[in-house]
Amino acid sequence: MSDDFDFELAELLRKQVPNDESIHSTLLRTLLAYDPNIKPIGVIGNSGCWIDAPFVQKQYQFLFYRYPDHVLLETIDMSLSVDGKHNCLFDNPAYYTYRIESTFFSGRSTRDRASSSKKIRYCLSCIEESIDSVGYGYFRHFWDRSNLCLIHGQPLKEIPELGFAKTLKAVKRLFNAKDCKQAIEVIGLAKKPKVTAKYSPKPTWNETGKYLFPIKFAPGCLMPVFAHWVHSNYPKFENIELRDFAQKVTGQFFKRYSLYEFDYRRDFAGILILCAEYEPELLHSFMVNEVSLIGLELGPRKQGVLREIFAKHSVSDCSTCAEKSCIMKAHQGTFRVDATELNLKSLFENSYTLARISMQGRPIRISNGSIWGAIDVSPEVTDKKAVKKFEFQLNEVCYR
Repeated sequence: MSDDFDFELAELLRKQVPNDESIHSTLLRTLLAYDPNIKPIGVIGNSGCWIDAPFVQKQYQFLFYRYPDHVLLETIDMSLSVDGKHNCLFDNPAYYTYRIESTFFSGRSTRDRASSSKKIRYCLSCIEESIDSVGYGYFRHFWDRSNLCLIHGQPLKEIPELGFAKTLKAVKRLFNAKDCKQAIEVIGLAKKPKVTAKYSPKPTWNETGKYLFPIKFAPGCLMPVFAHWVHSNYPKFENIELRDFAQKVTGQFFKRYSLYEFDYRRDFAGILILCAEYEPELLHSFMVNEVSLIGLELGPRKQGVLREIFAKHSVSDCSTCAEKSCIMKAHQGTFRVDATELNLKSLFENSYTLARISMQGRPIRISNGSIWGAIDVSPEVTDKKAVKKFEFQLNEVCYR
């Protein structure tokens, strides 16, 4: 055990038993419990590595019908800390739910085109402890994060590429805390040299994951409407930097000139953040008068827990929209949302993304009390740093 071993973290992780099981382990245990002679082709690859994106083959999907979609989602995303990734203003609000179907209900019967590169790692002491505490052994989701077990401080072991049959046999034994003789201590493996770029550009604000948009905009109908509103109203913006940036972005969007390089999805999202901060009343007027909010039931079985709020132009007809990527082109299962009655409480009730952040017990910050902007999912906690918040937003959004 190293001198810098974190005993507090180890104790915290030990308390997570058995809720820290990896998706591969969950699938494999469930399948083997049903049929000890099963060939889990969607979990272990031909080489003997974990399948990168595991799935349940078609004939065994029924084993997971009893679990609600949101429970299956959390089983997949055991280690996920929800942030702004895939949660920008014009992103697909259903994106995070697609892995439920691809993992549990894909209808696949073969592993064709399924890559498998994740080596199978384990800590035998952890498996022994889980058998003593909950009655069964399993693989923890964080064993691929470090060469050392974060609970016991000892080197993890890794099964070499033994092929499918031998690896499956070894994993079955490990579930019963019987070691694999061919396993190698991870700390002793040769490390591949790191390839570092001479120049790594600083990530833009939307790449940091700091800002999450709980209400997504329809890119086909609402982006041009929002752009027109910004162009018409930017002279009223009190903040000079915001006013200048909005003028540049909308001016080029409407092809009045071509002087700058803009990513319109990113930059209109940035303008929305700043409008929520500096012009909340103007933005509220736009949302109430120009936007229709639609509640979306998500998940492969539309069971009511997985839901999000989506925004479209109030007079646009989704059936005639040319934007093929918009979720409304083929979505089934909606509910009514009244923009005039929406508040932070109802936003949390109708956004599973926000509910997940709440369940993770993390602090958040909304823009100047406005529910229409982005939510800062990693806010500064001291008053002194919070004062710099506005400077950060302007500098990051307007001066990339």
